[in-house]
Amino acid sequence: MIIRPQSRSSGCKAADFPHLVPVQRASVAFLLAATLMLGVGLAPKAFATHLKVFVLAGQSNMVGNINVDNFAAGEPTVFPEILFTRDDDFNVDPWGAMMPRRNGTGPRRWYGPEYGLGRELLDQGYDDFAFIKFARSGTSLAKSWYPDGSLRNEFYSFVDNALAELTSSGHTYELASFVWNQGSGDAGVLDNALEYDVNLSQFVAEIESRYSPTTTILNRYHISSNRTYVTEIRESQREFADGHSRAFIVNTDDLALKSDNIHFLPESSIEVGRRYANE
Repeated sequence: MIIRPQSRSSGCKAADFPHLVPVQRASVAFLLAATLMLGVGLAPKAFATHLKVFVLAGQSNMVGNINVDNFAAGEPTVFPEILFTRDDDFNVDPWGAMMPRRNGTGPRRWYGPEYGLGRELLDQGYDDFAFIKFARSGTSLAKSWYPDGSLRNEFYSFVDNALAELTSSGHTYELASFVWNQGSGDAGVLDNALEYDVNLSQFVAEIESRYSPTTTILNRYHISSNRTYVTEIRESQREFADGHSRAFIVNTDDLALKSDNIHFLPESSIEVGRRYANE
């Protein structure tokens, strides 16, 4: 199947998205030239800017399965306009242009929902943003991301270092959103599903205390998942959102899943990212 991530107007107005300011996009040629001249570090932004930072985290649907080999001819696969750093199952990438990840030791062919999110923001005229992505497949909020656990500490260490590198490179920044794509690891255990709102509330409170108050965007766990406690975790996610004025739930029930009824199809994952941009 040829994937065509079409540009489109979302109807989102600047007033609806106060943490980003549209600016004229620098040409790709200029940015690539700057990358070659600077060589290392934060080359895609050749000058100090104030950046809105999106922190993306979660499990396998955040790691992503969008294969750029299936893109229509001419669709971009590397984005020098977007500052990006990543730590996932197989990749630890320093700040640089947003590009696909490796799957093991193979070539860089794969994206997660950051592809749709970045494309949508660029399509709307924004380029003053950066992505910090930290994701691990097969993890649960209750057991893997628990407070003071090794994964939570790895997450904070990665984000701390990424933000410090922005500052040392002359950038200023603010936290625009915490984007959370996770749920499957908790929807198979009743207690984890029922306590999801409590566990996520604690996590978000910790993030806001450590960094700054920000919006939280999460996709509601898919109604067609094959996990046992889908209803319970969806209700718990709703309770979290109802209790947090800066939280937004992205509905994805209309998007197709793979045959495992857990993971999004590539075109669905692109749309998930686009919906993040419009919350």
